[in-house]
Amino acid sequence: MGTPKLPRRVLLIGAIVLGVVAFGLLVAIGGPLALERIDASSGGIPSPDGFPSDFPVYANASLQISGWDSASSTGYAMWLSTGSKKQVIAYYNAALAQGDWQNRPVDPQVSKAQIPFRRASQPTYGGVLSFQTNPLNGVTRISVDMRPDYWHAPSPSPTATS
Repeated sequence: MGTPKLPRRVLLIGAIVLGVVAFGLLVAIGGPLALERIDASSGGIPSPDGFPSDFPVYANASLQISGWDSASSTGYAMWLSTGSKKQVIAYYNAALAQGDWQNRPVDPQVSKAQIPFRRASQPTYGGVLSFQTNPLNGVTRISVDMRPDYWHAPSPSPTATS
């Protein structure tokens, strides 16, 4: 006596159920990852009113979220890019060392890379750029926080008395 064979109909229904479950898992897990990659290439939303027009933005980065208070020149923004974290950091290391911007360059190999920066014309005005790459879809998130009192002005040096 051998093992009983399952009818073809049961096998077919089982295969369909497994296919639907597998498809559902792919959509549930891969859908948001794919959408984030599409968002990174979409062009995003316009910069908020008052956001520094001379602040460098990585080529083809897509602005996804921002909040800006024009009265106090304070806010944040987050872009998505399909560029690698290494490429994006190299760009910002160079771009924030030009014009009215100054920075402290960061090594692109650092896992939690952040670039502090400030304006040369307003030494206390600045912020920090943070970078994070999603290893599942290759999208790099570029986040910035800026405010007028980010940098503390250096204390005046004591004068010598004679």
